[in-house]
Amino acid sequence: MKWEIKSVRRSVLNTLVRVFCFGFIVMPLQLSATNVLTKSAIVKTELKSQKKKKKDQKIDNKVYVVVDSMPQFDGGIIALTKYLNQNVKYPEEAITKRIEGKVTVQFIVNQDGSLSDPEVIRSLEPVFDKEAVRAIMSMPNWKPGIHKGKVVRVIYTIPVSFYLSESEINKIPALKDSIKARYDKIVEVEDLDF
Repeated sequence: MKWEIKSVRRSVLNTLVRVFCFGFIVMPLQLSATNVLTKSAIVKTELKSQKKKKKDQKIDNKVYVVVDSMPQFDGGIIALTKYLNQNVKYPEEAITKRIEGKVTVQFIVNQDGSLSDPEVIRSLEPVFDKEAVRAIMSMPNWKPGIHKGKVVRVIYTIPVSFYLSESEINKIPALKDSIKARYDKIVEVEDLDF
């Protein structure tokens, strides 16, 4: 009987030790496992938010060609034409060569309305190209383009015309005479009756 009591005591004691140890050891393990799960959930959430931010940044850096609302020069097309007429200067060295035509320049209107990355896509002469790029890059900020409710970067193309005005023609007498002679020949041809 002593043996049985000792054996029962041992088994109860072992059970108590096991329960105590189980409760004492497992609970912190469960808490730490919960903490680990919580931490991993936080890390996963942070990674998702970082990926989303990167994805949004990629979308923000994308350059659109066509958007819901195209970028505009402040005042519209009429103000843009007026600005270019006032600020584009006909290159002096090109006056004697009597070169006229258009230079087409492409640039990006950024999200803040600033202009960047000018590129001449249709050239006339290098001096005209430089002047067209100079005039466009000196423009004030535009109203940026909007696509699906977001302000985005948009590529924009503008032709810049270079034609001699009467005041520029009058500056050089030889040029004035040659143009007058050309005009007189045209008038003579038109006056002929067929």
